Amino acid sequence: MLKIYLEEPVAAFFNIDPESTGTNIGNNFTFTLRNVKLFGRYTYVNSEMTSGLSGVSFRKTSNLISVVQSSNDTLTNMPQVMSLHKMVYVYQPNKETSNNKDVNNTATNMLVGLKKYLLSNNGTRMPLDYSVDINPTIPELPASSGEGSRVAGNAEQTYLAISALNDQFPPTHSLVNAKNQARALQDQLENVNESCLNVDVIGMNYSFNFEGYTVAVPNDLMSINVESSVKTSDGNLPDGTGDSRNIRDQAATQNLFIEYDAQLNYANMVGSN
Repeated sequence: MLKIYLEEPVAAFFNIDPESTGTNIGNNFTFTLRNVKLFGRYTYVNSEMTSGLSGVSFRKTSNLISVVQSSNDTLTNMPQVMSLHKMVYVYQPNKETSNNKDVNNTATNMLVGLKKYLLSNNGTRMPLDYSVDINPTIPELPASSGEGSRVAGNAEQTYLAISALNDQFPPTHSLVNAKNQARALQDQLENVNESCLNVDVIGMNYSFNFEGYTVAVPNDLMSINVESSVKTSDGNLPDGTGDSRNIRDQAATQNLFIEYDAQLNYANMVGSN
C-alpha cells in the first residue's frame, strides 16, 4: 500500500517575493495534481546477495536542546556517535517566534547580539583553537545607522555556517547573507516577519569538506561558549519598546542539530550509530 500525504498549500509552496502584496499564497489557495505517475529505480539481486545484506547505511540528524540563560553562557552536549559529520546551532527566543506561514516566512535568526563564540571538545578548544569574534557587533554600530542596513561583521561565522549547511563553499544559492541579516533585524524591530527569509546559524563541518571523513565522539563532551546580548541593555536590538519584539530580555532555546552516519538493521529494523 502506498500512501501520499499532502501538506496545506501555505506550508508547501514558497512565495518568491514575500514583500509583495496581493499575490502571496494563503489558506484559500488550492492546487490540483494531474497525470500523476509513480516511478523509481529497482535493483534485482540473487538470493545469495540478499542473504548477505544485514542493513543499510544512511545519514541521520538529531536535535539536542539547551537554553541560553545569560550573555556569557557555556552549553555542553554529548552527541554519542561514532561518525559525526556536522553540528549546526539554531537559536530561538523562548517567548517570541519569528515565523509567519502566511508568507512562507520561517526565519532562522542568530542569537540576539552575538559577540563571539568558542567551540571545545572535552575542555580543549577544538576543532578551532581560537574564538570566532563578531566585529563589529550589532550593538557596536552607530545608533544613527539605518535599521535596514545594520550588519554584523560575521565573515568567518558565515563561512563556517555555509560550509556546514551546504558541504561546500562558496554556495550556488544561499539565504545566508548580509542583506537577509539586516532585513531580519528590521523585521524584529518592527515586530513583523514579512520581508525576509533569513538563515543565520552557528555551524561546524566535522567532515571539513572531505568526502567520507568523519570524527568519532562516542563519549566526548562538545561545548559551545556564546557571548551575546541575552539579558542585557545593549542598544540597536529588539527590546520590546515601541513596536519591536521583546527578544533581548529573554532566554533563548538552543537547538543543536547533529548529522552523523547511522545503520538500519534489517533483522530488527532498529537504527544504530
